[in-house]
Amino acid sequence: MSLALDTLSIARRLKAGGFSEDQAEAVTTVIRDAREVDLAVLATKADLEVLRIAVKSDIDGLRVATKADIDGLRAATKAEFVEMRATAKTDFDGFRAATRADLDEMRTATKAEFAEMRAATAAEFADVRATTKAEFAEMRAATAAEFADVRATMKTEIDGLRAATTAEFADVRATMKTEIDGLRAATTAEFAEMRATTKAEFADVRATTRTDIDGLRVALDALRASTKTEISETKYEILKWVLSAIGFQAVVIVGAIVALARSLH
Repeated sequence: MSLALDTLSIARRLKAGGFSEDQAEAVTTVIRDAREVDLAVLATKADLEVLRIAVKSDIDGLRVATKADIDGLRAATKAEFVEMRATAKTDFDGFRAATRADLDEMRTATKAEFAEMRAATAAEFADVRATTKAEFAEMRAATAAEFADVRATMKTEIDGLRAATTAEFADVRATMKTEIDGLRAATTAEFAEMRATTKAEFADVRATTRTDIDGLRVALDALRASTKTEISETKYEILKWVLSAIGFQAVVIVGAIVALARSLH
């Protein structure tokens, strides 16, 4: 909920109370800027804590600065009133009795207007504080729900990928084992047949078989290296996907914090 702020009326009251035009405009600007706070942010729980501390620090700084400005304004106003009183005393001693009633009436009216402005300002700050608190609570709930959904989705996808990868490796391992067993059985039969033949042919077959076994070993090493490469690439793709998802969330959070910081300053 937001109350309409009549800055022109406040400036007139300030000037009627003895403020200069620049002072009245400065106070009106501070009051207007204090109401124009945009808190459309999205953050994590940790970021919300950092943001809460930063906002509290900014509010404390604004409170101290506002108090200093009010004290300075009060001192300046008091000095101007003292100067005006001394000048009036020097120039209008003969009219003091006649003008005292008018001064008392003006003082009463000024006091009433200041009290009214103070009450209106306090009500507007209370409304801004309540609105800010509600928006922070809503943002915290929405952020928590979104992160919970992202975690659940990522966990499901990673579990599915892990299961699929495990199944594929098991299938490849079983296929390789079957092929190696078949090759071993065939090689054993060939060795038995070669033994049944002549000793010379056996020596030749042994050399040929050794060459085939060396080639098979090279092929197995190549297959093992290829499998490791595919595993590394799969892990890299998973890691890259996870980091990109996390990076996008981080960019959104940082953008929200920067927007909040700019709106507060």
